[in-house]
Amino acid sequence: VDLLISTGKFDRVMEFLLRRARHSEDEQEQARLLTRMADVSREHLDDQENAVELLEAALQRAPRYEPAIATLSTLYLEREEWTKALPLLEIQRENAGKSKHTDQEAEALKLMGRCLRLIGRTDDALAYYRAAYDKGADDRTVLRALGELNLAAGSIDVAATYFGRYVEGLSNEELAAEGSEVFSTMASIQQALGNEEAAQEWLEQA
Repeated sequence: VDLLISTGKFDRVMEFLLRRARHSEDEQEQARLLTRMADVSREHLDDQENAVELLEAALQRAPRYEPAIATLSTLYLEREEWTKALPLLEIQRENAGKSKHTDQEAEALKLMGRCLRLIGRTDDALAYYRAAYDKGADDRTVLRALGELNLAAGSIDVAATYFGRYVEGLSNEELAAEGSEVFSTMASIQQALGNEEAAQEWLEQA
């Protein structure tokens, strides 16, 4: 297969892998071969749709086959199919938790929070973002999401903490690009907390 790939004979690669999958009685092996076909389809034939179909077929045969889960979840996210991505991300979270890969577990939780937020399940999104944060995911994406979700939920003081950490992590260039919006939000938070002087200071930076 690698020789055929190196010579650009991708149609023959697909035919060969499909033939092997059809003749195998081992569902795990079928899933492996279908996932390999999906990789060829995605990376060499630029056919994302076929790759998705092949990966879905792989998971019908072996529902917890990790290589297929990892690639299909990524493709679902790229296609903005948030609901379809969620159960695959949950499996990735479970596997990372069992193997003590905390960073991978935190990443899965963060992505689940994003999906849940985008389909309108904001309470669940807040819980998953917070779980990601507790596992060590403290990048700006998480901090801003926690600030915005807590603000929407009426937890003003908590929102202020996360937004403050978010602003602290911005470079001068990033502040110039989005500072006005963030500073206005911080001013609104301080006003809600009754800190008029602090609110004015944020407004002056906006």
